[in-house]
Amino acid sequence: MEKMSLERDSLSPIYETPREFFVLRPPLDLEMHSMREVHRLCTQEYYKHKRGCPNFGFRKGCPPNLKHITEIVDVSTLHFYFVRFHFQQYIEQKMDRSPGWTNRAYANQRHWQGHLKSQLEKRWEEVDRYKYPDYVLHSETESYCRNPEAHGINVMQTLENHGFETGWCVENDDHEFIQFPKYMYQVFVFGQELPQIDQL
Repeated sequence: MEKMSLERDSLSPIYETPREFFVLRPPLDLEMHSMREVHRLCTQEYYKHKRGCPNFGFRKGCPPNLKHITEIVDVSTLHFYFVRFHFQQYIEQKMDRSPGWTNRAYANQRHWQGHLKSQLEKRWEEVDRYKYPDYVLHSETESYCRNPEAHGINVMQTLENHGFETGWCVENDDHEFIQFPKYMYQVFVFGQELPQIDQL
């Protein structure tokens, strides 16, 4: 595993919450789902979405019309490329700056997920793509695998297998969040792509 440094001056103003960048190199202790299980997870009910994720079957890059990761990439070459975000600290800062919001509003991924993706992509373009010239980061539209979980990778369990602390927001019976995980992660993957007949 390689941990990458991040200069403080390169942080964009999302409260300057600490974050670290990592590369997990193969062989990975990879946890995977079948595509049947992916489809089940995508369509299970959650808060205000009785039929599951609204992107399922509609958004390009989402199931069910996707291949399993083992059909896309030689998994023996698969790398995890990710950022670890100190989420509890972010929530505390958010509460200080925006009092009166609900806990669910503080945790809304629209406030932080896109920021982490853009930082990770920027880090790749400016630094790490030159360390891995034979690979393509699976985040762009031309990639076969833009969302690891959508292609059968159990990202959380794989991170845990490598010693990283993970967790979910815990909600009460009224669907309000009462506990936040210490960290959140944004994960991309890269590896040697297999020859493809199509780009499903």
